[in-house]
Amino acid sequence: MDDRTRTGDIERRVRDILSVVAAMKARGDDLAMDQPLRNYGLNSLGTILLIDRIEEAFGFTFDDADLTDRNFATIADLVATIQRRLQR
Repeated sequence: MDDRTRTGDIERRVRDILSVVAAMKARGDDLAMDQPLRNYGLNSLGTILLIDRIEEAFGFTFDDADLTDRNFATIADLVATIQRRLQR
């Protein structure tokens, strides 16, 4: 398993990306894994930017089937989706 697929690394990177995309003053480490992403102020444009930044950071493109509300509900759901995508 390379560094891109380690759960802790993915969590840290997703939290950091989310804190930048949502223009939050909180650090990535302060974001709860189980809170809905919408609680962090993401609108539709922010979600598109989040997807773009994640694809760039992890070196893949989400399939259309991956882009569901369930996969993007919380940071934990998003991390699980990224892990599945990286293991393909």
